Amino acid sequence: MLREQDSDRIGWASASEGVDIALDIYERVNHERLHRGLAPLSWHGGLGEIAGRWSEEMLASGYRHSSPEFRAHPDFAGSGESIFMGPTNATEAHIGWMQSDGHRANILRPDYTHIGIGIVCRNDGRIWATQIFGIGHGVHMSDPPLPPVDPIVRDDRGGDTPREDSRGVHTNGCRPFAAMSKPAVEGACVRWSAVG
Repeated sequence: MLREQDSDRIGWASASEGVDIALDIYERVNHERLHRGLAPLSWHGGLGEIAGRWSEEMLASGYRHSSPEFRAHPDFAGSGESIFMGPTNATEAHIGWMQSDGHRANILRPDYTHIGIGIVCRNDGRIWATQIFGIGHGVHMSDPPLPPVDPIVRDDRGGDTPREDSRGVHTNGCRPFAAMSKPAVEGACVRWSAVG
């Protein structure tokens, strides 16, 4: 079984390489919220940057939740976090979060107004994903009842349908690693690493 420690040997791409998956998950989250009469979450580049850094940290040192101090951002009074790791894609990550009580509560919590998502893709197809949710200053966090699992509005293959890259290799939504000089989406991540 492969572990996080194998990542240096296998190679990996920074969180900016997982932008397609992050944007697909972002759309899925908002479809779930809109279907239930909740306001959609706005994308926040700062939370996306934090989420990307945490996904990279998990890949390097182990799968676990970040501390509230790590995910703190001055634009928000508080935050929530959902993490995922597996040999998968946006569909499976989203369904896994929706089937988990705590993660589903994060996605559907009415008090959250913003989200940032960071995905790191290892060259063997495994992904590390982090969602960071923000709650505004002056908002008292409510404790709404746990929403039911069903229906999961976005359980389709959506934008993460396997596709072939320029080499004819099927990918899971993570673009093959290539050195980048700037992020594909502002705030996706700030660290670029070339892997030999």
